[in-house]
Amino acid sequence: MIASAPFRIAFADGNGPSVALTLSGWCLPDLGGRYFLALRDDNGPVAEPDQASDAETGLPTGAGFRGAVAQALARGGTTGTMTLVDLDGLNAVCDRLEAEETVVLMERIGTTLRSSAIDGSLVGRTSEQGFGLVHDASLDADHLAQALGELILAADPSAEGVRVRRGSVVLDGGAVTSEEAEEAVLYAIRKFGESKHGTVQLGTMSECCASMAREHVQRLARFKRTVSSDEFSTVVQPIVEISTGAIKHFELLSRFGRADEGSPQTVIAFAEDVGVICDFDLRVIARSLLAIDEADQAGSRQLNLAVNLSMCSVEHLDFIEAVDQLFAGRPETRSHIIFEITETARIEDTRAANNAVQALRRAGHKVCLDDFGAAASSFQYLKALEVDAIKIDGAYVTRALGSRGNRAFLKAMVGFCLEMDVEVVGEMVEDENTARFLDNCGIRCGQGFYFGRPQSLGTYLARARGVSLRKAVHRQSRRILTVD
Repeated sequence: MIASAPFRIAFADGNGPSVALTLSGWCLPDLGGRYFLALRDDNGPVAEPDQASDAETGLPTGAGFRGAVAQALARGGTTGTMTLVDLDGLNAVCDRLEAEETVVLMERIGTTLRSSAIDGSLVGRTSEQGFGLVHDASLDADHLAQALGELILAADPSAEGVRVRRGSVVLDGGAVTSEEAEEAVLYAIRKFGESKHGTVQLGTMSECCASMAREHVQRLARFKRTVSSDEFSTVVQPIVEISTGAIKHFELLSRFGRADEGSPQTVIAFAEDVGVICDFDLRVIARSLLAIDEADQAGSRQLNLAVNLSMCSVEHLDFIEAVDQLFAGRPETRSHIIFEITETARIEDTRAANNAVQALRRAGHKVCLDDFGAAASSFQYLKALEVDAIKIDGAYVTRALGSRGNRAFLKAMVGFCLEMDVEVVGEMVEDENTARFLDNCGIRCGQGFYFGRPQSLGTYLARARGVSLRKAVHRQSRRILTVD
């Protein structure tokens, strides 16, 4: 990808002073040298990071949408309905389109939603395939859902289209402060995402607040007990050099026993929301030290582990001090622990976060940005945080396999990182075809079921007994123990 330096241009409409905008451009060699141009208005108020616009639709991101709705509710006078829309299959449709066609489709989706929202502003993109808007009683939400479905179907070359689901929340002014309102909006979005029904009635905002409060109290008590009593398990999954099959290191993954708590990512996001993630991250680091000792006792002294850290934890100076205490008396272990910073939560203070990252690196740890490409903020974080590696989000890898446009962006992303001396790891390597694809893109390391499923460390140690642990490779198609 070749990017031009942005520059200012002025537009005059003959009815007043000219309007200055910023023009940027990109050339994608892998797409026949096509050029893409973007105009940005830098004259109005500068958006806060959480209120950044989605690059594809021009709509506010999920955090920006939640904040805008919360502020409107807190000011009072905002009534109507918040409608949430899930366009199941939108990613697949975009993968079947050329890059220019995807741009046009996403812009049309954004325009359709904006034209239906109050003041054209209370609207946003809540997820890859999800959107939300606040509208008055005159809007027929079923008609809007139908219009979106027809719009996408008309653009889809395979004529498969999408399955449109929608949910609704009546804005009755039940949330008092903007913080309470934002949490209630987030709660409603999460409940809608968990439902599989075509149409979901989520009640009023007051009811969402009451349900959220009860659920938070119960979940917080369970989570604190889980952390304090070590009532969670850990497994490991190998990160492998694609060309040789050699294991570079393992990632330590947490597992929670209660099915109703949701996925590990959901549990972690909750811990971040309620401010108890630091305690959990410290517990996991302590588990990693026990795993290193277990490997030593088994005769494998070259075990390297990657441990996930939340953005929320990294920003706190007292957390870094607590990490130092865990490694007190065993500084030689630091080089065996890699920290993967997850993007579940947004960084509030990038300078403080980078200071913490550099403190970890000076102490001997390598630091990796996890889930890279999953959020619009990824490149911002790569610029703000000096790290040793990035891990490309698995969904991004999967989409790149099926789309020439996404492949071009992935290659450009990898090239940029390699120029910055940043290592790249690809996630969700499920088969040999994906492994070869990543290798051709310049990605040297991969993680996924093709190389090994998450299992107990003891299982891998038993399999590697008698040979180098670094060379112990498990693939779905066959099992290999490659000796030195």
